[in-house]
Formats: sequence, structure tokens, C-alpha cells
Amino acid sequence: GVINAFRHGGSGPVTLRVSVDDETDQLSFEIEDNGPGFSSHDQRLFEPYWQAAGSEPGRKL
Repeated sequence: GVINAFRHGGSGPVTLRVSVDDETDQLSFEIEDNGPGFSSHDQRLFEPYWQAAGSEPGRKL
């Protein structure tokens, strides 16, 4: 999140944008920095429901 952007974001600014969708009343947060980013292999982290091999689903108590 935001702390990670400051720690690893490179030497440039860190930008935080917050927006509201009036139709769904949902908030969106976007963090932008000048860090190295994710490799193309790691882009899968952003796919819905993706899990690392051998991981177990969380227990929602």
C-alpha cells in the first residue's frame, strides 16, 4: 500500500488518488510511484481469486 510505495517507490513522488463511483457508492484507491513495479509473471497477483500453489483459502471466522 502507501507505506510500501514510500519505502520502495524510487526517488520520485508518491501519488494517492481516491475516487467515488456515484452509481455504486464504491471507493477506489490508486497508489502511484516510480518504483520498479511488478514483473510480467507477477501480474497474475491482480487476477480475481488467484492463489499461490499449495496455499489454502483463508478461514473467515
